[in-house]
Amino acid sequence: MENIPISSLGAEEFKREVEGLQNSARYYEILEEWKNGVASLLAKPQLERILWEISRRCDLRCLHCGSPSEESKTGELSAEEALALFAEIHRDFDLSDFRAVALTGGEPFCRKDLLPVLHGLQRIGFGTITIQTNGNYISVHPEILPRLLDAGVCTIGTNLDGLEETHTWLRRHNDSFSNSVAAVRAAKSQGMGTVINTVVHRNNFPELPRLAELIYELNPDNWRFLLLDQMGRGKELSDLLLTPDELRGFIVFLIKHRDLNAQREKGTEIEVELGCAGWPGLDLALHIASFSIPRCIGGLVQLGVLHDGKIGACNNISCDVNIQGDWRKGEKIIDIWEKRFRLHRRSSPLIEGLRKEGGSCNGCNEWDYCHGGPLHRLELKDGKLSQFYCLMRKLHGDEGQAPNSVKRSARVCVR
Repeated sequence: MENIPISSLGAEEFKREVEGLQNSARYYEILEEWKNGVASLLAKPQLERILWEISRRCDLRCLHCGSPSEESKTGELSAEEALALFAEIHRDFDLSDFRAVALTGGEPFCRKDLLPVLHGLQRIGFGTITIQTNGNYISVHPEILPRLLDAGVCTIGTNLDGLEETHTWLRRHNDSFSNSVAAVRAAKSQGMGTVINTVVHRNNFPELPRLAELIYELNPDNWRFLLLDQMGRGKELSDLLLTPDELRGFIVFLIKHRDLNAQREKGTEIEVELGCAGWPGLDLALHIASFSIPRCIGGLVQLGVLHDGKIGACNNISCDVNIQGDWRKGEKIIDIWEKRFRLHRRSSPLIEGLRKEGGSCNGCNEWDYCHGGPLHRLELKDGKLSQFYCLMRKLHGDEGQAPNSVKRSARVCVR
């Protein structure tokens, strides 16, 4: 594997790097097609994915956890409740474009009834399932994997958040690093899909090139980066957020790894991407992720089911802008999906307030692509919505839009 270094970059150095991308005319046509597709979904959402926070319980106590167990005030759905909820979805929704149920937590393997629940989902008709886990259970009980496959689980996702010492510090568990590695290897040995997530922060920023060596050895299907967010316990970690110069250096590191994998033999490449970070600007959008990612999909193609039956878009969005209804209170999920989610679908006056004078996005010329960014980066206070983190501003400066001087020639191949 080619060694790709990482270093902080000032605004001018970063600008030169972006100019060197030399995007083709087709690149911007693809973005225009993607923008039009998002506009169609805003008008007529189509359920493709359910993100189920199956439990808030966890055998780790990670420093940055966005869904900590101590914030849970209500009990999780029983197996019977959960299967009734999913049966209702299967009965009432158009699932012609449905792709998968993604199980998150907490830690899914803290539920002793996980396998019966998975088989129940399979009987209902949800036969494609992914699980995000810390790897602790699988590393000790790899024999569970054939049974998971039999129950419809196709992909296992876990985290490697730096080299062993840094990962252990963040996850607060001495065996967490080795367990994550073991879980990936065990899943691959069974022919399952594998995803490795890396939460990027100031402490692991300089380690990313050495971490990349391990990632390429493990060869997952997907290496997905996430920027540290100030949610849950992460609210106390503001000093670990990347500086603008570190963020620019990371983005260049990411782009080079995406380019490297685009050149690898088909079937050996790793999909490297930045997830849920926001809109980076037109000239970078297709270079940091597949073009379905820069826009928040919550409430458009994704439905979130929280551990206690509340319905939202994603369990990574704060409750004040996420929760749209409560299944346990007798609300029909199809009614919640069809009649609410105005904020997520950009039809709320609160969203329009972002564009008005004094709003966070006032004057931005890329609104039609971003629509205010991911919802977990929006804050509702005193009846007003504001964006507290704009990726494009962080990368390009505080003027609120990316530079217009980026060259747009026809030499680059668009994935």
